[in-house]
Formats: sequence, C-alpha cells, structure tokens
Amino acid sequence: MVQETHRLRGLRPWHIILLFALVKFLVPFTGIDPVYQLHRDEYLYLAGSLHPAMGYLEAPPLLSWMGRISLWLGGSHASVRAWGALLGALHMVLVGKMVLALGGRTYAVFLACLAFLCGASLRMHILFQPNMLDIFAWTLAGYLLIRLIQTGRPQYLYFLSLCLVFGWYGKYSIVFLIAPMALAFLLDTRLRAHFTGRHLYIAALLFLILIAPNLYWQVSHGFPVMTHMKLLNEQLLVHVSRSQFLKEQLLFNLPALLVWLAGL
Repeated sequence: MVQETHRLRGLRPWHIILLFALVKFLVPFTGIDPVYQLHRDEYLYLAGSLHPAMGYLEAPPLLSWMGRISLWLGGSHASVRAWGALLGALHMVLVGKMVLALGGRTYAVFLACLAFLCGASLRMHILFQPNMLDIFAWTLAGYLLIRLIQTGRPQYLYFLSLCLVFGWYGKYSIVFLIAPMALAFLLDTRLRAHFTGRHLYIAALLFLILIAPNLYWQVSHGFPVMTHMKLLNEQLLVHVSRSQFLKEQLLFNLPALLVWLAGL
C-alpha cells in the first residue's frame, strides 16, 4: 500500500480524474458485446422521442429529448449509449472535483474515483435510462452546495437552481434531494444567511418558472406520475421487501463502502 501511495504521489489529481473519466466514457462502448440489443426500457424512452412532449407517463421528458437527438444522428446503438458515456465521464469529474474541494489530494481522488467506477455506478451509465440523469444531478447539486457553503457566493444559488431543473426534467426523485436541501438551508448558519438576500428567492423563482411547463403538463393530464407510481407499487414493488432493497443497495455499492464509512 505504501509503495502504491508513493507511485500515486508522482501524479497530479487531475491526471487521476481524467484517466478515470476516460475509462468511464469508454465502458458503454467496450463493456457490452455487440450481440446484445438495447434493453427494453431503452426502447421505451426512444419510442417517447418519436412523440415530443412536455411529459410522459413513465418519466419526465429530458431523456426522450436526448433520444430524439440520437435518432437524428442515425439511431445507432453508439448514438444512444453516447449519453451514458458522456454523463458517466462528467460524473467522474464531479467526484474528483468534490474530493479536491473538501481538501483531498491525489490518493483521496484515486480512492473516490475507483469506488464510483465499480459497483452500481458502473451499470448506471451503460443503460439509456433516467437513472443516469438522476445520479448526475444529485452529484452536481452536492458539489454546488459544497462550493456555496465554502465561498458564500450567490452565483452558486443560480447554478444550483439550474441543476435542480435539470434533475427535475430527468427524474422526479429529485424532490427527495430538494426537501432535505431546503432543511439544510434552515439549519446551517452559513446557508441560512442567504435568506436575508434576494438571490435565494430569485433562484427559487427561476426554478419554478423553468419547471412550470412540465408541472402544467402533469396537472392537465391528471398527474400521470402518481398513476405510474401506483402501478409500480401494485405490480412491481410489491415483490420487493425493504430489507431486500437495503441489502441489495449495500451489495451493489460494496466498492464504495469504505468511503461511506470514512465519511460517517
């Protein structure tokens, strides 16, 4: 371990970040045998791209808009998987930047990137599914929140607002991040200071304005997202217990366990 650490010290943190980002980018193209077709869910979101709309029953519209671009580019498997490759590489860059922002150096960057290269994160960016948008939005929001706390600059409030808009149009589970983040603004003294300025309220208003088209679509169609969640609960989630779910999360993310424990 000591010998490996000395080897890493000869590299700059950004060398590690870019190396892992390159590997992450190549995985969707090299990690799947050409004999395999796209997953059935990927065909579902591509089908949605044939019918542009501000919303769909299964998911917000961003993924299908991206699928539309893939179809314009010829609709090949490579054009579809390029989105996961790109977001996976950017996600790895965000992981590295977050470590650097928290004071980590080359070895810390190496451990964090290695943890997120393996496990569930590896599969996350192979499939053309909303999850890849979701994990990117959550990671970016975490980085922006760290920078907001460290610098106090109001510009990060606007970046955070746009990030949450991206997350909203990617997957509605972003609300499970928005809720505790709002609580953090109330409890953390450094964040609570923003309530005395105008930028927090303008950023919040910007968020509401930008998600308004999708909110209107949901209201005008009788909130299909609730119908979809009800169907999932009745036909799919009923076969999954809470203990089984938690166990699977632990197994899927086992490579990151040491990083989690160190964080705790």
